Amino acid sequence: MNTLTFSVDKNIFEKHPGFRRVVIVARNVTNEGGLSGQIHEQIAAIKGLDVDDPRLTAWREAFAHEGMKVRDFRPSIDALVKRIQADKPFGSINKIVDVGTVVSLKFVLPAGAHPILTDTQKISLERAEGDEVDVTLDGKTELVPKGEIVLKDNSRLATRSWVWRQTPLSRIDSQTTDFFLNIDALSVTNDATLNEAVRFSQELIQSTLGVGTSVAILDADNPITTI
Repeated sequence: MNTLTFSVDKNIFEKHPGFRRVVIVARNVTNEGGLSGQIHEQIAAIKGLDVDDPRLTAWREAFAHEGMKVRDFRPSIDALVKRIQADKPFGSINKIVDVGTVVSLKFVLPAGAHPILTDTQKISLERAEGDEVDVTLDGKTELVPKGEIVLKDNSRLATRSWVWRQTPLSRIDSQTTDFFLNIDALSVTNDATLNEAVRFSQELIQSTLGVGTSVAILDADNPITTI
């Protein structure tokens, strides 16, 4: 079992005071079936959410502070809510992916799962150097701008533009057995709410995937951890 080191560049904390990143690690799961019932329950609950809810506007403002136009780069939770309110249906993909969707909708927070690959050792949220190349789902290549917030698995791109979109490297399928779940929170989300999201996530993983989890919360005082 590979030991994982998770880190967040201190510059991200400095530019976004109050930012925290939760990491939840689960291993040896059987990724069969889905959580369609729980997804539909959360969709129904969030359908009337105000588009100017502070939990959404805070992420738009954070993206704007990074120089990203929300029209082109929409935070993942904002995109989910927008899709729901436009009556564009989506359903279950698989249990691991669905866990992230349920948590994201329930707490109005960006949340997403990533596979732990056999050689994964270092997972870092950092500023791009400017020489990274992203291969999109349709096979096109893009040079990542210097300074963009990216998630890297070792030196490989896992997520673009903070919580905008995952890369093909982060694809989770029925063969995925080990994964980590990221939950991101800005200062608008208090510690009590974030802790409740962590507890809910652990219980959801335990009840649907049948395994325990390891958890860490990265913040300005604790920007690195090993699990």
